[in-house]
Amino acid sequence: MKKILFFLFFIAALQAQAAVRGYWSGYITQHGFLAIATNYQYSLVLETEGETVYGYSEIRLWNDTAMFGRMAFRGTVQGNTVRFMESEILEQRLYSYAS
Repeated sequence: MKKILFFLFFIAALQAQAAVRGYWSGYITQHGFLAIATNYQYSLVLETEGETVYGYSEIRLWNDTAMFGRMAFRGTVQGNTVRFMESEILEQRLYSYAS
């Protein structure tokens, strides 16, 4: 009986991790003195390996493909909670305000 329960919990955990994997998109908002805009497009490409989640995130000005940043991240998935921290800038394109 214990082996059957373990197997069922193991399958449920694998399904939860598979549900997290993939492409996620949305937006974030930023207010304040240094904000270039209020709304930014934000996307994640997630991969899982056990309880580890990794991939890259991308942020862009809303409706503007010229300015963006792409960062690597790593974190954990536990139940229905994903926690991650961006660790490295992989690529970026910034506006130059100097004339």
